[in-house]
Amino acid sequence: MRMADRLCTRSFIEKNIQMIKLLVDHGALLNGHLGSTKAPLHNAVIQRNIPIMEILLKAGVDPDIPMKEDIIPLHLAAAAGCIPGVELLIHVGAEINARDTLTLETPLHKAARNWEAHAIKKLINCNGQSYEDILRCAQVNPKDWGVDTSRGSYLM
Repeated sequence: MRMADRLCTRSFIEKNIQMIKLLVDHGALLNGHLGSTKAPLHNAVIQRNIPIMEILLKAGVDPDIPMKEDIIPLHLAAAAGCIPGVELLIHVGAEINARDTLTLETPLHKAARNWEAHAIKKLINCNGQSYEDILRCAQVNPKDWGVDTSRGSYLM
């Protein structure tokens, strides 16, 4: 791992906002993966660190940067029930209907699988749908909402 990558990774682990701002200001590789499957935005979402998420997104980080199995930051925020993270990512244009490649789940699926009721409400409201709309859609198109049990489950 390059020295810059190690410094960036350590700054995220330590939640060192000043160092992260300095790295951003000097063109750190923000859309890259830091010696693992996670990019800086993934780490910020996992840590529920909204100030760091804001810094990264303001610097132009892709809100849909994928990690392993095409899980995007909105999947992580929804699965964790991190409402400020869900709101921020949707505000900057994250793909609300993105599906991962393992379970083919959307952020709404992740929130539902983890019983994150507030995240479910936020995702439905941001998508301009009601509970009734979602239920009707699930009943009319059950294959669109079903996840084959052979694909396993995702828990954060």
